[in-house]
Amino acid sequence: IGQSRRRICGERLALYQVAKGLDKSDDAAKFLGRSRNWRHPWNPDASPLGFKGFVVPRSKDGGKFVDQDPLSCGGCYWGDDFYEALPWEYSFNPHHDMSTLIHGMGNDDKFIDRLDTTFEFNNNPHGHSKCNYTIFGPSNEVSFTTPYLYHFVGLQDLSVKRSRYTAKTYYRPSRFSLPGNSDSGAMQT
Repeated sequence: IGQSRRRICGERLALYQVAKGLDKSDDAAKFLGRSRNWRHPWNPDASPLGFKGFVVPRSKDGGKFVDQDPLSCGGCYWGDDFYEALPWEYSFNPHHDMSTLIHGMGNDDKFIDRLDTTFEFNNNPHGHSKCNYTIFGPSNEVSFTTPYLYHFVGLQDLSVKRSRYTAKTYYRPSRFSLPGNSDSGAMQT
């Protein structure tokens, strides 16, 4: 569900844009629809920490939502539904469909509150002490863009504040300077 669906939906949007540019309207419509498949695992009733609406797994037949806490990745490994990050983190990732995402989270104010909660200390009991038990995972690609999401609700100043804090707090130009492993260079770039 996590990384692969997120990546594939973004790729489908790119294909939509190419098809549209080539006046291939049938292909454009097909790929635009597929880019919205991130919505399929969106459970409007999943509700940790007083917020509603998160991506969570569905049963194998695609029917019912699996009962999974969005603050737990269920193992966080290759065979698990979510790899490397929490459903909470993945829920911020359909960057190509932000207006739908913000609406699914309630409204601009609830979106802002959820972003703020993501960065608050001690909200993730399964988190790392190095990151002050935040939900935000500065050591994972899934969270790399989260500090910038305030832009989508007109709060560029908060994007700057969060991104500067992240860079100054979790990264340094020295040995042992990353909040996690280098992830084949993703952390250094």
